[in-house]
Amino acid sequence: MFMQIVATIGVLFLVFSLSVADNHNEEHHHAHPKYEFKYGVKDQHTHDIKEQAEKRDGHKVEGHYMLVEPDGTIRTVHYNADKHTGFHAHVHRAGHAVHPIHHEKKVETYHKTEEGESHHKASSYINSHLHV
Repeated sequence: MFMQIVATIGVLFLVFSLSVADNHNEEHHHAHPKYEFKYGVKDQHTHDIKEQAEKRDGHKVEGHYMLVEPDGTIRTVHYNADKHTGFHAHVHRAGHAVHPIHHEKKVETYHKTEEGESHHKASSYINSHLHV
């Protein structure tokens, strides 16, 4: 008798859980992605100069960024993307590259010996970097 009650409760539980599972309609709502941002940096001490702006509406993204390269040229990139045509970027460089000139400077030092007044010449090379 006890086993029949346990079996009946088990069957009732199974039927109840199946009916609840059938009535559970899960709906997935995906929010429409939409944003816009922009920022910029202009640090005269480190020469870090850049900016970016971008906006998105659904599957369409468009934006641009600009930065000053270490050689002094300016790189500007305008881009757009969507789910039909993919990602497209248009790169533009402006300005003339300026590269630092490196000079080698010979430095001579004199050392006194313990035996007297004689001097020995010692040479070393120092790289001095001149930035234009």
